[in-house]
Amino acid sequence: MSVVVDASVVVALLVQEPSEVDLEALERAGVDLHVPAICDTEVVSAVSRYVGRGDVTEDKGRDLLLDYVSLPLTRHLHPGHVGRAFELRNNISARDAAYVVLAEALDAGLLTVDRALTRAVRRHTTVPVLS
Repeated sequence: MSVVVDASVVVALLVQEPSEVDLEALERAGVDLHVPAICDTEVVSAVSRYVGRGDVTEDKGRDLLLDYVSLPLTRHLHPGHVGRAFELRNNISARDAAYVVLAEALDAGLLTVDRALTRAVRRHTTVPVLS
């Protein structure tokens, strides 16, 4: 079974203790975890915001990013997915569409804690949303 994990889940996993999501447990259960390459940028951006607000120290921010790159995630480039992402433009942002289109391509579910994305995906695609 394959699951696409969006940045909202990854950031929650990294920052919240304890997290409601255990990606390593999913991997041990035989679930293949995937992210589009844009997830890297989104996670760096989110961690930067936490550091900028003083929620975590700069050293902790670096540690969070090291934790992130060690997660059992398969990263995917976007070139084959830009057309479909463009088709979704009226209902899903290009950034979020990267996750949705990857899930479609892999015939996978989408794991997210983003309520707005969950609603949009359920309304405009057949991708199963795991929240």
